[in-house]
Amino acid sequence: APPKGEKEGQRPTQPVYQIQNRGMGTAAPAAMDPVVGQAKLLPPERMKHSIKLVDDQMNWCDSAIEYLLDQTDVLVVGVLGLQGTGKSMVMSLLSANTPEEDQRTYVFRAQSAEMKERGGNQTSGIDFFITQERIVFLDTQVPAPPAFAPPCHILH
Repeated sequence: APPKGEKEGQRPTQPVYQIQNRGMGTAAPAAMDPVVGQAKLLPPERMKHSIKLVDDQMNWCDSAIEYLLDQTDVLVVGVLGLQGTGKSMVMSLLSANTPEEDQRTYVFRAQSAEMKERGGNQTSGIDFFITQERIVFLDTQVPAPPAFAPPCHILH
């Protein structure tokens, strides 16, 4: 039998997320949603910059746990790409910053000129930022090329 409130053959309803105020608006206290008639979730703690979720050795970082424990109704947006292609900049612009702002104040640090000259990565591991609209943005380091990736073993 289909879940309560849904008809046979009808697609299940999915949550709809809207990005509003680009993460910089004031947090509204929990209130009744007039459309749904249910209490809204409280917004997450306001973040001013990204936080390390996974370090460069692929270990979970304890500092991130406090932001994730109570976060269950979220939309996650991640980015993968080659070095220097603008992953951190795109994630900053999607999450909280505007193009007019100084890039040094972006929530995800873009690759510095010095880092470009050395051929290194600005982002190591995975950094994250949570907006007041409960959207989690993940900025990742450049994936390792196959020659540097750890060996995979397929078990039969």
